Amino acid sequence: TFEPPKNIFLSGKAISILGIAVAIFIGFRNTQAIDRWWEARKLWGELVNSSRLWKDSLIAYLDEETLSKQGRLLLSTQSALMWALNFELRNFAKKDDLELFQMLLKKSQIAKHMGSTRYISEITMRRINNLHREGKLDNWGRNQMVNTGSLITTSIGGLQRIRNTPIPPPYDVFVRILSWVFGSQLIIAFKRDGSILTGALLTAGFILAERIGSYIEGPFDKDGSTFSIPQNELCHLITDELTA
Repeated sequence: TFEPPKNIFLSGKAISILGIAVAIFIGFRNTQAIDRWWEARKLWGELVNSSRLWKDSLIAYLDEETLSKQGRLLLSTQSALMWALNFELRNFAKKDDLELFQMLLKKSQIAKHMGSTRYISEITMRRINNLHREGKLDNWGRNQMVNTGSLITTSIGGLQRIRNTPIPPPYDVFVRILSWVFGSQLIIAFKRDGSILTGALLTAGFILAERIGSYIEGPFDKDGSTFSIPQNELCHLITDELTA
């Protein structure tokens, strides 16, 4: 029977201290990861509501003729903006979704190579300004559209901040190594007591908790995993509601 070298054993007190440290580090990392995921989900929810407000405001402030022309153009532009944000956050696009995005850009009269969130936002505000200058949108309507645009821009900025400031990789590596070191010592300690299965199960619990935190901290994963934000579904919802 294989016996590990005795010089790799830690004392019971050392294992207890290491376990406390592992629990603290995993708990802190997982708390931060869940906060990032939840904030991203709330910001996407705000984008859904802001997109609905965008359409409602256009219906309220534009006459039927203007709504059927420039209004439809602005609705397509808003849908394109949401898809552009989706692709920028994930750095990935499915073929069908990309074709839909390109169709929305065409309907919005925006060149394909100019389909970034920043450019689409700018052209949207220029079109709102043109409607106001042409007398098709009064002061109240212009202010409402600008305010709604500000809400959308704020939400987009929040999502980009989450994407651009991940939890530092060295911290992730440190927590992972610490978890495996503690797990191996836990298994060895329980093996000496004749309860290796208990040690293995406890180790699996710590490793699972560490891995869940690692997955959750990336809410924009391109693989569309269980832990990522359902951005494609949200964008389809927005597109269906705006273009209906």
